[in-house]
Amino acid sequence: MSGRVLGSVLLVVLVCLPPVFGQAPGQGQGGILIDAKGVIRKAKRGKLVSRKKLEAAAIANLPADINQPSELRMVSLTRLEAECRTLLEQKKTLPDVVSFLAGLQRIDYVFVLEESKEVVIAGPAEGFARNSQGVMVGAKSGRAVLRLDDLLQAMRSKEPAIGCSFDADTGRLGQVNRYLQSVGAADSVGAAKARYKKMVQMLGLQNVTLFGVEPTSHFAKTLVEADFVMKRISVGLDKSRVKGVKSFLQLKGAGSNSMRRWWFTTNYDSLEHNEDKTMWKLNGQRVQVLSQDEIVDNQGNRSAANQKRQSTEAFAAQFTTHYEALAKAHPALAQLQNVFDLVVAVGLMRQENLYQQAGWEPKEFLDPKAIPTDEFNVAKQVPSVSNSLSQGKYQVIGVVGGGVKCEPGRVLRSVKTVVNPRIASVCRSTRTADDSDRWWWDSE
Repeated sequence: MSGRVLGSVLLVVLVCLPPVFGQAPGQGQGGILIDAKGVIRKAKRGKLVSRKKLEAAAIANLPADINQPSELRMVSLTRLEAECRTLLEQKKTLPDVVSFLAGLQRIDYVFVLEESKEVVIAGPAEGFARNSQGVMVGAKSGRAVLRLDDLLQAMRSKEPAIGCSFDADTGRLGQVNRYLQSVGAADSVGAAKARYKKMVQMLGLQNVTLFGVEPTSHFAKTLVEADFVMKRISVGLDKSRVKGVKSFLQLKGAGSNSMRRWWFTTNYDSLEHNEDKTMWKLNGQRVQVLSQDEIVDNQGNRSAANQKRQSTEAFAAQFTTHYEALAKAHPALAQLQNVFDLVVAVGLMRQENLYQQAGWEPKEFLDPKAIPTDEFNVAKQVPSVSNSLSQGKYQVIGVVGGGVKCEPGRVLRSVKTVVNPRIASVCRSTRTADDSDRWWWDSE
């Protein structure tokens, strides 16, 4: 893996501007809290909102046509920007229909309508409401929907890579390594557990690094929350809630306490396009988990191990295999798919000059002053946490950390592209008379 190094830790798992978007300032929206000092904590889970209540809330708060599930909902970015401009000129708050992109749950298509001069994204959609974590999810599916402010962050970022990393302080890592060498093997489960507790105290708070995106944004919060969720599942502090996904402790054999790292990256199978490359289809599950065993020296410096342990790869493989189910159970993981889609879609628009082909020059969408996005406390640190599992008479096992990295340019260079003339018949789906002036419509 080239470029920025993503963090890991030895034997320990790492675990607003309301006038525009109409959302109350809340650092706890989602599954994490970020306090004023930038320390990440797990948020208390609210009372579960049933599907019936989600559907009732969607019906009460959204137009009837938005609540109709659609296999393919079209969103014209060109017209959406004009809609935002009108609302802001009238000093109105953006309604939820705008802030959550008409309930889109995925981007399957990116294309230009040359006749009407529009850039359009399209995918499945449905009505939506807030779940127990305050996240907007599909009223029927429970899956997190896409957000306008995440789209704006993707369009405004000029960096080749977007992501985050959790890193233990190098000096503290070296201290822990020297401590382990000095104490020898634990003679009981209790002694081993006490040792892990001491190691966590020695490591203290670990540093959070964000790159490629505004650190106060919901986009940035999505990156750190997804990584935080995965680490807690890996160490067994939180259940995966998906059959077939075990914690790393449950997968690992006894002994061999070494250092491990897992991180999220993109996973697109192919990109299909029409003959003139004005219409594109994204294929794949969007996200995968990769793994690496690492070695730490007494100064805390990390380097890649020569071999990967089977258990390290097994955890990454099961997380990737069951990612769709995990995304339904954990909104943060679905939101990670969403922001990956937005970054890759924006990358396509730029690479293929779709803005220019539509004669569209985004203005408000690129201007943070024209459309400021929701702001959250910047994630700066995360507490070190550990867990243990008895294996045999005296074995207690601990585990390690990771990050998130999305490189849209690499995706567009490396993923297979396929010409598919049939895309045109999907992307040219005509509006009805009722849809002629709207910024979104459903394919017939």
